[in-house]
Amino acid sequence: MIGGHTLKLTIKKIAIVLFTVLQVSACGGMQSRTANLLAADYHNMTMVDLHTYYRQLSDQLGLVTYAVRQSANSLWKSSDDVKGLAGLRKRWNEVNSELLRRQNDSARSPKTGVRNDGKIPG
Repeated sequence: MIGGHTLKLTIKKIAIVLFTVLQVSACGGMQSRTANLLAADYHNMTMVDLHTYYRQLSDQLGLVTYAVRQSANSLWKSSDDVKGLAGLRKRWNEVNSELLRRQNDSARSPKTGVRNDGKIPG
């Protein structure tokens, strides 16, 4: 039964290679999405777009945080992952501050035609 034992080892090796390829390709896509999010100019976004952008940042921050924690003992952890995470956290905080600033500004300015909840009165 040497053939059966060899087959099991071959299947194990294939599974390890597939897992490695998937992990590396997922990290590449994650870094690309992070770079695209960080390249966006949130200062000129509408409130609706800014809220959408904030949710996208939150989602990406969660994914990258999870990936970095999972790769803590992995050979593939890179400084790019850590820099991307730090950049996402910084941008998330900036956008959060911008949202609060805009909400406070709209609450202070009377007769804007927009309620605090973003809906047009009428």
